[in-house]
Amino acid sequence: MAFRVQKGRFRGRPIPMPPDIRGQSHFTPGIVKEALFQLIENEVGDPEGIPFYDMCSGSGQIAIEALSRGFAPVHAVELAPERFAALLSHVKEENYDIRCHRKDMRRMAHLIAAEATPVVFIDLPYSFWEPIPAILGRFLAELGPETADFRPVIFVQGPEAYPGGQNHTYGGTVLTRIDPLTGIQKTEQPQGKST
Repeated sequence: MAFRVQKGRFRGRPIPMPPDIRGQSHFTPGIVKEALFQLIENEVGDPEGIPFYDMCSGSGQIAIEALSRGFAPVHAVELAPERFAALLSHVKEENYDIRCHRKDMRRMAHLIAAEATPVVFIDLPYSFWEPIPAILGRFLAELGPETADFRPVIFVQGPEAYPGGQNHTYGGTVLTRIDPLTGIQKTEQPQGKST
Protein backbone atom coordinates (compact mmCIF):
# COMPACT_ATOMS: atom_id res chain seq x y z
CA MET A 1 0.00 0.00 0.00
CA ALA A 2 1.18 3.53 -0.76
CA PHE A 3 -0.13 7.08 -0.66
CA ARG A 4 -0.14 9.23 -3.79
CA VAL A 5 0.56 12.89 -4.44
CA GLN A 6 -2.81 14.50 -5.23
CA LYS A 7 -1.92 17.73 -7.08
CA GLY A 8 0.90 19.70 -8.58
CA ARG A 9 4.05 18.78 -10.45
CA PHE A 10 4.44 15.37 -8.74
CA ARG A 11 0.77 14.39 -9.04
CA GLY A 12 0.23 10.63 -9.02
CA ARG A 13 3.65 9.71 -7.65
CA PRO A 14 3.52 7.02 -4.95
CA ILE A 15 4.65 7.67 -1.38
CA PRO A 16 5.52 4.48 0.52
CA MET A 17 3.97 3.72 3.90
CA PRO A 18 6.34 4.42 6.80
CA PRO A 19 7.56 1.68 9.14
CA ASP A 20 4.91 0.64 11.66
CA ILE A 21 5.56 1.89 15.18
CA ARG A 22 3.33 0.82 18.04
CA GLY A 23 0.89 3.58 18.97
CA GLN A 24 1.75 5.61 15.87
CA SER A 25 -0.18 3.91 13.10
CA HIS A 26 -2.71 6.55 11.96
CA PHE A 27 -2.27 8.28 8.62
CA THR A 28 -3.80 11.35 7.02
CA PRO A 29 -6.65 10.20 4.73
CA GLY A 30 -6.84 11.66 1.20
CA ILE A 31 -9.98 13.69 1.91
CA VAL A 32 -8.31 15.28 4.95
CA LYS A 33 -5.12 16.02 2.99
CA GLU A 34 -7.11 17.74 0.23
CA ALA A 35 -9.17 19.71 2.77
CA LEU A 36 -6.00 20.75 4.62
CA PHE A 37 -4.42 22.17 1.47
CA GLN A 38 -7.66 23.90 0.48
CA LEU A 39 -7.75 25.60 3.87
CA ILE A 40 -4.07 26.57 3.69
CA GLU A 41 -4.22 27.82 0.09
CA ASN A 42 -7.40 29.83 0.82
CA GLU A 43 -5.46 31.58 3.56
CA VAL A 44 -2.03 32.10 1.97
CA GLY A 45 -2.91 32.32 -1.73
CA ASP A 46 0.01 31.54 -4.02
CA PRO A 47 2.29 29.10 -2.16
CA GLU A 48 5.46 30.10 -4.03
CA GLY A 49 8.16 31.15 -1.57
CA ILE A 50 6.12 30.21 1.51
CA PRO A 51 7.96 27.85 3.88
CA PHE A 52 6.15 24.70 4.95
CA TYR A 53 6.90 22.58 8.05
CA ASP A 54 5.47 19.04 8.27
CA MET A 55 5.87 18.12 11.94
CA CYS A 56 5.84 14.43 12.96
CA SER A 57 6.12 13.77 9.24
CA GLY A 58 6.02 9.95 9.19
CA SER A 59 5.86 9.01 5.50
CA GLY A 60 6.43 12.61 4.43
CA GLN A 61 3.20 12.62 2.43
CA ILE A 62 2.20 16.12 3.60
CA ALA A 63 5.68 17.55 2.97
CA ILE A 64 5.80 15.98 -0.51
CA GLU A 65 2.31 17.28 -1.29
CA ALA A 66 3.38 20.77 -0.17
CA LEU A 67 6.46 20.63 -2.41
CA SER A 68 4.36 19.40 -5.33
CA ARG A 69 1.95 22.33 -4.89
CA GLY A 70 4.76 24.91 -4.89
CA PHE A 71 5.61 25.63 -1.24
CA ALA A 72 9.32 26.26 -0.62
CA PRO A 73 11.37 25.59 1.32
CA VAL A 74 9.69 22.46 2.67
CA HIS A 75 10.81 20.84 5.95
CA ALA A 76 9.91 17.32 7.13
CA VAL A 77 10.45 16.77 10.85
CA GLU A 78 10.41 13.22 12.26
CA LEU A 79 11.86 11.95 15.54
CA ALA A 80 11.37 8.15 15.23
CA PRO A 81 14.64 6.72 13.82
CA GLU A 82 13.01 4.04 11.63
CA ARG A 83 10.55 6.46 10.10
CA PHE A 84 13.17 9.14 9.62
CA ALA A 85 15.46 6.68 7.80
CA ALA A 86 12.62 5.62 5.47
CA LEU A 87 11.60 9.24 4.87
CA LEU A 88 15.16 10.37 4.11
CA SER A 89 15.69 7.40 1.78
CA HIS A 90 12.53 8.20 -0.20
CA VAL A 91 13.32 11.92 -0.42
CA LYS A 92 16.81 11.14 -1.75
CA GLU A 93 15.58 8.44 -4.13
CA GLU A 94 13.02 10.81 -5.69
CA ASN A 95 15.39 13.80 -5.52
CA TYR A 96 12.79 15.90 -3.68
CA ASP A 97 14.00 19.28 -2.46
CA ILE A 98 12.84 18.68 1.12
CA ARG A 99 14.94 19.44 4.20
CA CYS A 100 14.64 16.48 6.56
CA HIS A 101 15.21 16.96 10.29
CA ARG A 102 15.43 14.12 12.83
CA LYS A 103 14.32 15.98 15.94
CA ASP A 104 11.53 16.64 18.36
CA MET A 105 9.23 19.20 16.73
CA ARG A 106 9.67 21.56 19.68
CA ARG A 107 13.34 21.96 18.72
CA MET A 108 12.19 23.51 15.43
CA ALA A 109 10.44 26.51 17.02
CA HIS A 110 13.44 28.85 16.63
CA LEU A 111 13.69 28.10 12.87
CA ILE A 112 9.97 28.59 12.33
CA ALA A 113 9.96 31.84 14.35
CA ALA A 114 12.63 33.23 11.99
CA GLU A 115 10.21 33.00 9.01
CA ALA A 116 7.64 35.67 8.14
CA THR A 117 4.66 33.53 7.07
CA PRO A 118 5.43 29.86 7.66
CA VAL A 119 2.83 27.14 7.30
CA VAL A 120 3.05 24.52 10.05
CA PHE A 121 1.18 21.21 9.99
CA ILE A 122 1.29 19.19 13.23
CA ASP A 123 0.16 15.57 13.32
CA LEU A 124 1.35 14.18 16.65
CA PRO A 125 0.93 10.43 17.23
CA TYR A 126 -2.59 9.82 18.49
CA SER A 127 -1.17 7.82 21.40
CA PHE A 128 0.17 11.22 22.63
CA TRP A 129 -3.23 12.91 22.42
CA GLU A 130 -3.84 13.11 26.19
CA PRO A 131 -0.89 15.46 26.85
CA ILE A 132 -1.21 17.25 23.50
CA PRO A 133 -2.61 20.53 24.86
CA ALA A 134 0.48 20.82 27.08
CA ILE A 135 2.86 19.82 24.26
CA LEU A 136 1.29 22.29 21.84
CA GLY A 137 1.15 24.99 24.50
CA ARG A 138 4.90 24.72 25.05
CA PHE A 139 5.53 24.68 21.29
CA LEU A 140 3.40 27.80 20.74
CA ALA A 141 5.09 29.55 23.66
CA GLU A 142 8.48 28.85 22.08
CA LEU A 143 7.24 30.22 18.75
CA GLY A 144 6.16 33.43 20.42
CA PRO A 145 3.17 35.60 19.58
CA GLU A 146 2.04 36.54 16.10
CA THR A 147 3.35 39.98 15.14
CA ALA A 148 3.39 42.19 12.05
CA ASP A 149 6.59 40.36 11.02
CA PHE A 150 5.57 36.84 12.09
CA ARG A 151 2.24 35.47 10.86
CA PRO A 152 2.30 31.67 10.99
CA VAL A 153 -0.48 29.49 9.63
CA ILE A 154 -0.72 26.50 12.00
CA PHE A 155 -2.96 23.47 11.58
CA VAL A 156 -3.25 20.51 13.96
CA GLN A 157 -4.67 17.11 13.01
CA GLY A 158 -6.09 14.95 15.78
CA PRO A 159 -8.57 12.21 16.65
CA GLU A 160 -10.84 14.62 18.51
CA ALA A 161 -11.54 18.31 18.86
CA TYR A 162 -8.66 20.39 20.15
CA PRO A 163 -9.85 22.18 23.32
CA GLY A 164 -11.11 25.72 23.13
CA GLY A 165 -12.77 26.14 19.78
CA GLN A 166 -14.75 24.75 16.89
CA ASN A 167 -12.95 22.24 14.72
CA HIS A 168 -13.55 20.79 11.27
CA THR A 169 -14.25 17.06 11.37
CA TYR A 170 -13.75 14.44 8.64
CA GLY A 171 -14.97 11.10 9.95
CA GLY A 172 -12.63 10.32 12.88
CA THR A 173 -10.13 13.10 12.03
CA VAL A 174 -10.26 16.74 13.16
CA LEU A 175 -8.36 19.69 11.65
CA THR A 176 -7.88 22.78 13.81
CA ARG A 177 -6.42 26.13 12.79
CA ILE A 178 -4.47 27.56 15.72
CA ASP A 179 -3.89 31.26 16.28
CA PRO A 180 -0.59 31.52 18.19
CA LEU A 181 -1.25 35.10 19.30
CA THR A 182 -4.29 34.35 21.38
CA GLY A 183 -4.18 30.57 21.60
CA ILE A 184 -7.74 30.52 20.22
CA GLN A 185 -8.43 27.98 17.53
CA LYS A 186 -9.82 29.16 14.21
CA THR A 187 -11.66 26.76 11.98
CA GLU A 188 -12.46 27.18 8.36
CA GLN A 189 -14.48 24.87 6.17
CA PRO A 190 -13.46 24.24 2.58
CA GLN A 191 -16.41 24.11 0.24
CA GLY A 192 -17.77 20.66 -0.50
CA LYS A 193 -15.57 18.85 1.99
CA SER A 194 -17.78 18.40 5.04
CA THR A 195 -18.63 14.97 6.36
